[in-house]
Amino acid sequence: LVLDTVQDVGPQVVQSFVHSVLAGPRDEEWQTVFYNVTHQTDSPNLFAAPPFVDITGALRFTSAPLQHGRATLRILARDDGGDDFGGLAQDDTAVATAELRVLPL
Repeated sequence: LVLDTVQDVGPQVVQSFVHSVLAGPRDEEWQTVFYNVTHQTDSPNLFAAPPFVDITGALRFTSAPLQHGRATLRILARDDGGDDFGGLAQDDTAVATAELRVLPL
């Protein structure tokens, strides 16, 4: 997945960036899923507010003024149910990646 935006456009929101994620089987539907987003970039000052995914699945970020470049995002889902009774709070094999390009004007 590749997402393009241009520099200096302010806060960005990509609705439904993450969707159809379940906390687990039916007996775990009460749990909430959170997302851990890390990024690697060719421009260390690319973001004024780094990318994150909120609980609705929207990707949010703000590029820094006068900056452009690309970043590889790594998104990992985690639920708040913990690992009691043999469960997994986080599955490190279920990682999604995306490329975010902030293009010059």
